[in-house]
Amino acid sequence: MWEYIADSIEYFVNFDILGIMIVIRRCFMNPLKYKTEKLVPIDLPEICAPRTLLMDVFRKTSEKRCIYIHAPAGCGKTVSTLLWLRESEYKTIWIGLDAYDNTLAGFYRIFCMALFSAVPQEENLAELIKAPEFSASPVEYAIEILSLLSFEDCKYALVFDDFHLITNKEIIKSLIYVFKRLPLSVTIMVLSRNELPEAFSQYEENGKIACIGADEQAFKGDEIRRHFASYGLFLTEREAEEVYALTKGWAIAVNALAMSGDFYPGEKSPTNPLRKYIKAQIWDKLDRDLRLFMLQTAVVDKFSVELCRQITENQESRQILLQLLGENMFLSRRETEYRYHNLFLDFLREELLEEPEIDLQVLYQRAASYYFNSGGFFNALCFYIKCNCGKGIADALYHFMKFNVQSSSEMSKVYFINKLPAETLEQNPCLYVSCAWCALLFGDAAELYFYSDKLYDRISDIVRENKALLEISLFVYTADQRYTFMEQLAKLQAAAVPLDADPANIPKTISHNMPYFHRTYRDYSHYALNTEAHFAEFSLVFSSLLGSEYAVIESGIRAGLLYDQNRIQDALSLVVENPASVSSELEFLSKMQIASCIYAMGKAEKAARCRKEIETLLNTKKLLYLLPVFSAYETKLKLLDGDSNAAKGWLENYFITESYNPEMHKIFLHFTTIRAYIVLGEYEKAELLCEKLWKLCTDYHRLLDAAEAAVLLTVILRLTDREAKASALLRKTLLDMEPYGYIRVFADEGNAILPVLKKLIKKADTENGTVMPGSAYMKAVYMSVYEQSKRYKGIITNMGRKQVKLSAQQKHMIELLAKGYKNAEVVELTGLSINTVRYHTKLAYQKLGVNNAKDAILRAKELSII
Repeated sequence: MWEYIADSIEYFVNFDILGIMIVIRRCFMNPLKYKTEKLVPIDLPEICAPRTLLMDVFRKTSEKRCIYIHAPAGCGKTVSTLLWLRESEYKTIWIGLDAYDNTLAGFYRIFCMALFSAVPQEENLAELIKAPEFSASPVEYAIEILSLLSFEDCKYALVFDDFHLITNKEIIKSLIYVFKRLPLSVTIMVLSRNELPEAFSQYEENGKIACIGADEQAFKGDEIRRHFASYGLFLTEREAEEVYALTKGWAIAVNALAMSGDFYPGEKSPTNPLRKYIKAQIWDKLDRDLRLFMLQTAVVDKFSVELCRQITENQESRQILLQLLGENMFLSRRETEYRYHNLFLDFLREELLEEPEIDLQVLYQRAASYYFNSGGFFNALCFYIKCNCGKGIADALYHFMKFNVQSSSEMSKVYFINKLPAETLEQNPCLYVSCAWCALLFGDAAELYFYSDKLYDRISDIVRENKALLEISLFVYTADQRYTFMEQLAKLQAAAVPLDADPANIPKTISHNMPYFHRTYRDYSHYALNTEAHFAEFSLVFSSLLGSEYAVIESGIRAGLLYDQNRIQDALSLVVENPASVSSELEFLSKMQIASCIYAMGKAEKAARCRKEIETLLNTKKLLYLLPVFSAYETKLKLLDGDSNAAKGWLENYFITESYNPEMHKIFLHFTTIRAYIVLGEYEKAELLCEKLWKLCTDYHRLLDAAEAAVLLTVILRLTDREAKASALLRKTLLDMEPYGYIRVFADEGNAILPVLKKLIKKADTENGTVMPGSAYMKAVYMSVYEQSKRYKGIITNMGRKQVKLSAQQKHMIELLAKGYKNAEVVELTGLSINTVRYHTKLAYQKLGVNNAKDAILRAKELSII
């Protein structure tokens, strides 16, 4: 017994809730200009259990590139990590994540701020994260910033706390991409409630990551006895075992039992002791006014003293918060920001729903006003929606979208609005603007048209709430291809809406994902029919709105249509090489059109120089948000020769994820992904994405994109021995394109569709009555496809090669041979017998159709096996 009394003086429990329940000291690091509350970890208790066994685990894993610490809430992830960092020599870069960081822009903005708070940097470098372009392409900007930072000559620990709140797949995939740019002196520590994400598997395969799970973090017998002793409760070994059996060593439950002095016999769930302890030992004993104060502050996830004052209207808020900190009331503070432990917050919100004296609508209104006045427009919008304040919703939505309409990453924050009850939306028609934008960006045509119709019906109400929302609504109108521009203009005039919008505030394109004038937010294929009449309408509607940029845009659209009709020289003569425009996108589009024309003429070297100039332009002007689509175009050209390495490289990009529905503004990127899958022989993936993309393009009335999807699907059908279906689909697509005179959409695929095209032409010559395109059109298409087939191998250059699948061991043998190891060295490295090594190597040779190591390595690389 005396042993544990003595130990209790030296040791204290180590787990998440304890760090939250103590009075917090300021972090030992001096906060720099860019440090915020999210970048300051909670401090450790004055007296803290050393957790010797757990610290040994941390010590053993510290040589790894990444340490992944995962366990349920309350298991001690945060405080255990802080305890280890205190005992180590690492300089800590701490990032405390929350649900609002679950967008690319939000995540990488806080990531860069964390780096700025710990690593010396130039003032102008920090300005990059404030630029509008950062939101459009945050990963590229983060990498750019990383390349310019000067890390000190010491060991760093980059910690991501509460990583389970990050569910955005692009963020998770891009992290590995970004981690490669960090110095080797940086150890990455990820704290999460979830298991290791699949995207981290390459770290696992390469032995660069170590995981510390709930079992390692659980309190064992001796630690349980020491912790209870610190409360004056001295357990026998058997009683400690009973506590462990009840709690499974879950730190927060162990602490609840220790503080209550009651084992609660018969309880089965480790959550019951905590809930029961909070209710009986804390909540029911609190003063009524204090309980009301805590319930009021529970409407927000975190708060400053000023926000607390505004919500509660209590001028003594600071003193009350300090009192709660001192009494261990499940409250933590990082710098000036307070938050309740998440489990206690859940408890408070349950109690809040049962409290008759509190008017939630009033609290929501107060929170919304605070956030709006302090520039937190997204939070303001959320709370204005909760309290159903129409004017507040309109103003907050406008201010949010004003800075985020060009970034799908940031717009995803407000996608939840599309799922709100119809009654809420009808009462607040301004929300239809956001709904239509999200439907446009994220590929739901039915929603786009539904919400566009709502915009037409309620535009006068929307303008009355906030006139500036008209500028954002106009862009959605122009993307709705069900109506001509004149028809849309008539709808606005009928609603008596004044069209005196500021052209500078109207988003013109979202072309940073679509590098063609005539295939941006709207497909202009119908302009290929009755062309001059359509452009007369276009001029009437847009010449005043677009101002000096109008001529560049009209010329660009005309050039794009001519290009797809294979009138390359005519198209090139229309493009403005260096448009006098404030829009970097227009300059990019013009140069991309020129490069495409020159390439189609067969002038590969000159086209390559043009693309080099484009790359220089993007890097010089820091137009990093345009790099993905430029990379997609470069990759597409390499895939025309069946370059499997280019295909693999493309699929490794952070912005390429498999489990998604295709997004409209990423159509061009999706087409490159389909081609990459075809080159690598992954036909099922290619077909699935192609069918989804075809439906998306058809739903959005994007004729050329739907045709490109159909042509690629034709290729896939042929590759998978469905010749009849391939022929029928290509014939239908040719019939659809003939009125427009489109040829390039077929020509680009060359060898991949040439055999199917030949059969169609032969069939047309031998079968009377078959509906086929006109002979002149078919001849023009055939000649262009044939010419392309002579210039490039095509995306099906690997067609007909037997698919080779090596076992894990066979593949490993070839990989080791590729690194120069001999059989004897392979035996030493793997621990396998020489006969086993020879056996796996022999089988690999047979599958690859070779007889020696050199040929096996070449063949395996050719097939992208290694």
